Amino acid sequence: MKLLKTSQKEKKIILRPETLDDFWHLERIIEKGDLVKGKTSRKIKGKEEGEKTIREKMFVQIEVESIEYRETGESLNINGKITWGKPEELTELGVYHSLDVEKGQKLEIIKKEWKNFHIERIKKAEKATHKEPLFVIILDDESAYFYILKEFGVQEKANIRSKKQGKQFKELNWKHEYFKQILSKTNETKPKKVIMAGPGFMREELNEYFKENNFEAKIYSFAIGSTGTPGINELLQGKQISSVVKDMELLRETKLVEKLFIEIGKQSGLYVYGLKDVENANNLGAIETLIVSDKYFLKKNETVQKIMAESEKKNSNVHIINSKNEAGKKLESLGSIAALLRFKIS
Repeated sequence: MKLLKTSQKEKKIILRPETLDDFWHLERIIEKGDLVKGKTSRKIKGKEEGEKTIREKMFVQIEVESIEYRETGESLNINGKITWGKPEELTELGVYHSLDVEKGQKLEIIKKEWKNFHIERIKKAEKATHKEPLFVIILDDESAYFYILKEFGVQEKANIRSKKQGKQFKELNWKHEYFKQILSKTNETKPKKVIMAGPGFMREELNEYFKENNFEAKIYSFAIGSTGTPGINELLQGKQISSVVKDMELLRETKLVEKLFIEIGKQSGLYVYGLKDVENANNLGAIETLIVSDKYFLKKNETVQKIMAESEKKNSNVHIINSKNEAGKKLESLGSIAALLRFKIS
């Protein structure tokens, strides 16, 4: 995300999405009732019979009614009524129109009020654009799993079976073939940092194989007890990864939800979860940190927005958690909204 201009007087921000992750952020920033300006086009029918339909470029402002990030199409679709446009002769005010925003396309957003969590998300997205993703290999002697750790999420890339018991490997050095496949898959991504993790000593042997084959990226090797999804979750929840990544929103989210579950386990009374109890704690000014699933934020936008806005006025921290990550899934099991408290409430 590239922040190009802000105007407090006009309550306007101009920005440019630069990655697909930026669309995910914008889906959570742009809301119903906002005014959004952007470049678009419109089909114009020929005036004479048989004359071809042409597509004219336009610049329009719409009042937002819906927004959707289409991962498959790699674009952000913003739908609403046109309130302004150029050229004027092509603009039909009050007509529904969709803006299909692509990477690199400048966008202007006007809100009635910009909340702190809106601004924070833009800043985090802007910061994340310049960060290198982290490549993770979690393996044992049977399987290797590949992940990309981004600022706000985990992306599973692939997995490889060692086939050490297979017929085709009976007369071959199965370990050599296994490591060769892992190196080939890793080189496809051209990472600058790689974490190798897993139970046993297989990760150390793989580390040596990479070095022998002139692998240039920095390698970190960590012992964990599991592979696959349990393994990546164990890695994110542990302290070892902090030596590689000093500042990542994904880790902050993971640790925040873990802290919530620790308080629940202790029955400390310094937590609430579920909409009703969170609203009650918010009314009492007891919330220190509000935690909301992004899926719930989109589903219950007006209700959640009100809680978030009131919580911010009482100097509470607000975090929107990615529901696709393990932390988000655990939060959903508590009703998708929770809070850590400043003091106990009855």
